[in-house]
Amino acid sequence: MNKPKYYNIAFLRVFATISVVLGHTLMYESHIMLNVYKVVYSYNMPLFVFISGFLFMDSQIRNNCKFLTVVTNKFKRLIIPTFIVSLFWILPAHIFISQDMKLSISTIFEKGKDLLLGNVEYLWFLLMLYWVIIMFYPISKLFKTRYSNILIPIVGMTLIFIYLKTSLYNMPNFYSISQASKYIFYFYLGAVFGKYHVAIDSFIRKNKVIVMFIAIYFVLNGQVYIIFKYDTYVGAWFITSHIWSYLVVSTVTVIFLYVLSVCCNDYIEKWFKRSKFISFIDKESLGIYYVHTQMGTIMVQLISKIKLPLTRFNKISTLFISMVLLSSLVILFYNKIKTKLKQTILVNLS
Repeated sequence: MNKPKYYNIAFLRVFATISVVLGHTLMYESHIMLNVYKVVYSYNMPLFVFISGFLFMDSQIRNNCKFLTVVTNKFKRLIIPTFIVSLFWILPAHIFISQDMKLSISTIFEKGKDLLLGNVEYLWFLLMLYWVIIMFYPISKLFKTRYSNILIPIVGMTLIFIYLKTSLYNMPNFYSISQASKYIFYFYLGAVFGKYHVAIDSFIRKNKVIVMFIAIYFVLNGQVYIIFKYDTYVGAWFITSHIWSYLVVSTVTVIFLYVLSVCCNDYIEKWFKRSKFISFIDKESLGIYYVHTQMGTIMVQLISKIKLPLTRFNKISTLFISMVLLSSLVILFYNKIKTKLKQTILVNLS
């Protein structure tokens, strides 16, 4: 079956990509814009996993792929690129960009071994997502049974229980598998929306005002709570220390963003059709995720050397925009080289 274009999901993917870049930008100056930092980290990775769950369930409903097919395809899509990027981008970047690693055979060997053992730095997300997909596959079969209306809520409550009762620090972290115990819930949530999106979207459109009012009420209360309640909001530490807060606020925020995307879908569709740049970010979101961190390091060093008279806000905004644009240029350059290589190979073979 032909793959449908969900413009609201494409918008959420662009928004999630921009949010991840913004979050990593704020890491350089988190003490300046801590509240923005808190808000961004309350939803950015959960939103990515939610989108993956939505698209996975939609694909399974249309294609009903076998387990081995899913495992193989996702291995090609997630695992192989992760280790290629780790060895041929992250490792050289430590030597030539951040310059926090010596250029020696022993150092390169140790770092390469560390990467191959699963310590792939910010690419942990892709390893985790692979485990989540494998774990969720048998669960997805329950979505197609005659008892799905009963089983789906039970699955949700079970995953919440696992989310609350497992600790990232007490579980084996074999290639980022421990994070799957938390993020599989957001994948499940996306899968539920993916299965029932026609009914959910219809309900939202028919009741825009009341649904948006309720969504805004809960997301504002959740975000205000974490802004004033906690001094920091960073990754695994926060998930472990304030697990209920993270679960509730992240879930409410992701649902709010989905509701907003449905309400604005007509405008989003026009926007995508008119803007090549937005469509590019949607299409190349994974590539931008691969390279954006190093672009940030380059810009921080450049800003420091030039000594531009920037305010802190100017510095953050300049860094953020530069990371997006430089990452996009790297992807465009890579795509151009890849296309030329393919053409050369085809010419030589013919």
